[in-house]
Amino acid sequence: LATVIAVHPWAALGGGEHNVIGIARELAAARFSVLTFQLKSSSMVWGVLAAHSAEVAQVVQVGRWALSQLPPRPLVLLGASAGAPIAGSALEQLPSAAGYVGIGYTWGWLAAVGFGRHFGAIQRSATPKLFIQGETDEFTSPTTLRRAVERANGSRNDVLIVPKVGHFELEQPAFDELVAQHVIAWLLPVVTSATQQLGHNDESGAAGSSAAVGAAGSSAAHAQDGLKEQAAVRQAAEGKAAEGVELGEVG
Repeated sequence: LATVIAVHPWAALGGGEHNVIGIARELAAARFSVLTFQLKSSSMVWGVLAAHSAEVAQVVQVGRWALSQLPPRPLVLLGASAGAPIAGSALEQLPSAAGYVGIGYTWGWLAAVGFGRHFGAIQRSATPKLFIQGETDEFTSPTTLRRAVERANGSRNDVLIVPKVGHFELEQPAFDELVAQHVIAWLLPVVTSATQQLGHNDESGAAGSSAAVGAAGSSAAHAQDGLKEQAAVRQAAEGKAAEGVELGEVG
């Protein structure tokens, strides 16, 4: 269906690849290909001063590898907590991305101290965007989120509020299935449209696109493709994807 790159929460506050594995597995069960990886994080102070440029560069490297090495399909960036603004900034360097999902995007005046320099990038992007947030998020109120999203470019900028849930609570495994269900429901029409556009723009790639669509419709064929892609991911971890970035397999 699509390749989803999952960007985890801020390592400076204990975030890591483990925070997105649960959602990644739910997406993989729905026939999305998902890449997870551990960001080589800057220190808290330097990361803020440099607008997390090193982390953004890693996401861009993984995205470019996925576009060049995996079967042709739409690319989606998904970020959780601090990973959401980092993934949003990577969108500018991955203009062919078909969609963006921000889970607990760190808007708000306090969060802006650390991540405010990312806000402009996601608001300038015309890529379809979904923002999921807990109603009692400690960093961003639903009102602040909606106001920020209203200023975003593009024809599709959606907001989903999970009732009675806080920022860090939404990151817990207990909410992985719920969050993933909302992500999948939102992504399906987005990636379907993007897949049709890919076929329209590149007639020469029609055979490959049809094969990818056919694999998505067959669980057995998809399982075989998944094994091949997992092998490719492991090769990437040896240096073929992004220098210094180790990709992980889901499942």
